[in-house]
Amino acid sequence: MKVLIINTNRLRSPQTVLPLGACCIASAAEAAGNDVRFLDLTFRPHPEAAVSEDIKCFEPDVIGISVRNLDNCDYLHPHSYLPEIRKIVEACRSASRAVIVAGGAAVGLASEMIAGYLGCDLAVAGEGETAFPLLLEEIAAGRTVDKIREERQAYTAYKHRRS
Repeated sequence: MKVLIINTNRLRSPQTVLPLGACCIASAAEAAGNDVRFLDLTFRPHPEAAVSEDIKCFEPDVIGISVRNLDNCDYLHPHSYLPEIRKIVEACRSASRAVIVAGGAAVGLASEMIAGYLGCDLAVAGEGETAFPLLLEEIAAGRTVDKIREERQAYTAYKHRRS
C-alpha cells in the first residue's frame, strides 16, 4: 500500500521538535512492506497546498495524520491546534479518497472525539508502531472500518460520512 504520513506539528518556538514518533510509525509501516512517504509541515508556509501537492504526486491509499499536541497548555492565552489540523485533513479529503488515520500522543487522550472532529476515518490509540502496520494489513485486505473496530482493540474507529 502507498502510505503518506503527515507531521502536522508546525511549532518552532521555543524550539523545533523533531517528529520522532511519526518517523517511527513511518519506519514501521515501511518495514511491513508498504511504500511510505513522509511530509513534514513544520517549515511549510502553506500546509494545505503542500498536502494537496504531495497527494497529487504520490496518490496514497492511506494517509496518517500525526497529532502531537491538542493545545498550547497556556491557561492565560489558550490556543487549540485542532482547527489547523482539521484544515489539513480537509485538504486531504479534497485531494484524495484515501483512508485517513489519526494518531500521535494527543490522539491517545480522546481518540474517537479527535478523529470525529478532524474528520478522519480511524484513530490509532496506543503503540502505533505495532497497531498501524496491522491496521494497514486490514485496509489492504478490504476490511471495512466497522469490521476493524469490532475485532481490533488496538485502535478506535470512526466512520466518516463521505459525500
